[in-house]
Amino acid sequence: MSISRWLRPIVVPAAAFLVSLPCAELAFRTLDGGPSGSTDGIYEPFADGSFKARPGVRTFLDWYPRGFHVATDALGLRIDHRTPVPAAPAAQPLLVLGDSQGFGNGVDYHETIAGGVERLLQARGVRVALAATGGHTFRDQVELLRWLVRERGLAPRAVLVLVSPRMLTQIDDRSRVVVHAGTLYDRPPTLAMRLRSWLARSSKTWTTLRNAVHNLGPRDTGAGVGPNRYYDPAQLRGELDAKVAAVLGEVVAEARGAGARVVLAYLPFALEAAMETPTGPEGEAERVRAEVPWTVLQRAAARVGLPVVDLRPALRKVASAGHPLALAGDPHYGIETSAACAELLAGSPELISAVETRK
Repeated sequence: MSISRWLRPIVVPAAAFLVSLPCAELAFRTLDGGPSGSTDGIYEPFADGSFKARPGVRTFLDWYPRGFHVATDALGLRIDHRTPVPAAPAAQPLLVLGDSQGFGNGVDYHETIAGGVERLLQARGVRVALAATGGHTFRDQVELLRWLVRERGLAPRAVLVLVSPRMLTQIDDRSRVVVHAGTLYDRPPTLAMRLRSWLARSSKTWTTLRNAVHNLGPRDTGAGVGPNRYYDPAQLRGELDAKVAAVLGEVVAEARGAGARVVLAYLPFALEAAMETPTGPEGEAERVRAEVPWTVLQRAAARVGLPVVDLRPALRKVASAGHPLALAGDPHYGIETSAACAELLAGSPELISAVETRK
C-alpha cells in the first residue's frame, strides 16, 4: 500500500504525458501545415570521408530560426521544391559553389542568392546548378566540382563561387564525417544520437520543443566565428593569400577543363556589414575589422586573375532600409539580404560577361 502511494505521483503524470503526446503531435502538424524534419536525413557519403546532399531529396526542414524546403535533383544539387525533379541538370548551367550561406540555410530555393540570380538572368537563358553545401569547406567544394565535371560530365557555362569568411579561414580543412541514415556525425553514432536523429525526422512535437528551447538560449550572430572578431597574425601579414590562391587555382583548372570561366563573390557575415561591435570573452569591446577577409580574397584572386564581386554594398543597402540582415538568432542571410545580393550579382559585368561567353 505504501509503495502505491509513492508511485502514484510518478505514474499518473507519466501516463498523462504519454497519452498527451499523440494529441500534441496532431496539433503541431495541423497548425504548422507541414511535415516535421531537420537537416538530418538528406546526406550521403562522398569522396574520402566527406559528404554531399543525396539525390531526390524533397523535404521540409524544421530549422530553429525558420523552416524551409529542400529538394535536390539526380546529382544531389539543390532545386526549387515547387517544380518536378528533373532527370538531369540543365545543359550548360551556371554552377554555383559555396557553403551554407550559398546553399541558403533558412530560405527556400527561390529565395536564395542562386535562385534570385537564376530568376533575374532567365531572359539570358541562364539556368543554375546549385552545388553549395552547408558544412563544406572550400576544399570540399573543389572535390565536388571535380566529381561533377569529370565523373558526371557536367559542362557549366560558368562557375560562380560564393565565398564566405568561414571558407577562407578554413582553407586547409576538409570535412571528415560519418554519415548514417542520411545524418552527419563527427564520430560513429551512439544509440542516443540515433534516437535524437530519428525524433528529428519523425516527430513534430520533438522539433517544436527543441527549437523553442534553442531559441531561449544565446543567439548566434557569427561574432565568434573566424575573421569576424579574431585575426591570426598570418592573415594580417598576407600569409593566407597563397593558400587561398592555391585553392582558387584548382577551381580555375577544373572550370577551364570544362570550358567555363570562374567568378568569385564575397559574402560577408551580417555582423561585418552592420559594423556592430561584438563583445570579447572578458567583456571588452573589440573592433570588427571587416576589411580583412575581403582583402585576403581580393589579393588571392588577383594572383590567379579572377574577378571578385563585392556583395557588402548589398548588405549595407538592406541595413539602411531597416531590414534585418540575417535570420533571427542566426548569422545566415534572410530573404531581403539574399534578394539584394542576387540583384547586385545579376547586374554585375563580371558575371554577365562570364555567362555570355559560352552559350
